[in-house]
Amino acid sequence: MRFPALKNAPALPPVSLFDFDALRCVASLCIVGYRRAMRVDGPRIRRRRELSGHGLRAFADSVGISASYLSRIERGLRAPQPEVLAAIAGHLQCPIEELEQRSRK
Repeated sequence: MRFPALKNAPALPPVSLFDFDALRCVASLCIVGYRRAMRVDGPRIRRRRELSGHGLRAFADSVGISASYLSRIERGLRAPQPEVLAAIAGHLQCPIEELEQRSRK
């Protein structure tokens, strides 16, 4: 099976719905392309978090990451893993796309 979005993706064996290891591999291939395409706007995450009334430590705990890691994401020093970004967006009740950097034209 090949994915059209991944031009040089290796052929994968058929996957049953309960073959979680194979599904994890497929997800990893998709995430690699996602990481290259997405740039997160850390200051936007901070503004949305503060506007929602969450403190840094409490919000980091609710997302399941350390406060220092969240701080580095918000300052633009670290790019979050896709799972972490999804958790942040979920707790901020916004789509992930709202947290990405907008290109300057």
